Amino acid sequence: MKQSASSSRRNEKPIVIERKSACCTAGRIWMHILVLLQILVAIAVIGVYAVCLSETEVTTNGTASVMTTTCYATNKAVQVCMYSYFVASMSIVLSLVLSILQGCFPKRRNVFCLSLETLVGMAGVAWWTAAAVTQLIYSEDADEAGVAKSDCRTAAWSLGFANAAIFLVATITTLTDVSVACCKRDVDNSDLDF
Repeated sequence: MKQSASSSRRNEKPIVIERKSACCTAGRIWMHILVLLQILVAIAVIGVYAVCLSETEVTTNGTASVMTTTCYATNKAVQVCMYSYFVASMSIVLSLVLSILQGCFPKRRNVFCLSLETLVGMAGVAWWTAAAVTQLIYSEDADEAGVAKSDCRTAAWSLGFANAAIFLVATITTLTDVSVACCKRDVDNSDLDF
């Protein structure tokens, strides 16, 4: 009798509880859309500066050729164009970090991972707000001095503020997720899938 009881326990299949995959939930899809928008706006900023606000002239002086690049983002000797390329490039890196963090613990989203997403989002908000304000100030100076391409400068700082807003929405989204994860953990002492 003992053998039959133990053999029947061996033959029993363990109960498997299937959990829904957390990789394609609405929250994650929303965050990936925001990340895509952040990258597209950063590329648009690079495009505005490369195509519209920067002009390169090559002058020949005897046997030597001299290449001169003019940045119409300002009337001062400040390298606003190079600064904007750097800002947009680093923003793309921040966006990719956000995207990678979306894959962090795909089956079990924890508060630590969500908190990292929030910090990266806040860094993006600060980064783009500072860049947009800088671009706006130099744009107004250039407009007052009568420098050409005012529309391009306006497009550049407008895109900067737009990307700051997109990062802000991503930050608010992850802050909400952190709050929900903390409350869920307190209720049933488990991590929450997002």
